[in-house]
Amino acid sequence: MTATRTSDEVGQALSDGWAVVALESTIFSNLGLPSPDNLSAYERCTAAIRAAGAVPAMTCVLDGVPRAGIEPNELDRVLQGDAKVAAKGLPVAMGTGLDVGVTTVSASMAIAASVGIKVFATGG
Repeated sequence: MTATRTSDEVGQALSDGWAVVALESTIFSNLGLPSPDNLSAYERCTAAIRAAGAVPAMTCVLDGVPRAGIEPNELDRVLQGDAKVAAKGLPVAMGTGLDVGVTTVSASMAIAASVGIKVFATGG
């Protein structure tokens, strides 16, 4: 998979050789936790990753593009996501231009690996 886009922060961290931790997004969506618990869980997880000296990279699909890391203004879209995407569904999500796809463990691992992220955390 070569079409993965990174957020500005994650792209810079990878370029500079910093530690990056990928996160699956299903747990943070309404499919995983109800609002506002999903936002609270996301904030706690990303704070813990940052406190350990790493950069969090939530994985998802936005507008048909696999993503490793999101921009702050994209968070609400992911938190409200209701289409779950596994690795086997990534080509369909990309081909159909899926608006928002929250990632399972398999899709998160595939997206993370495609940009060189070696550490991955899941909530399931």
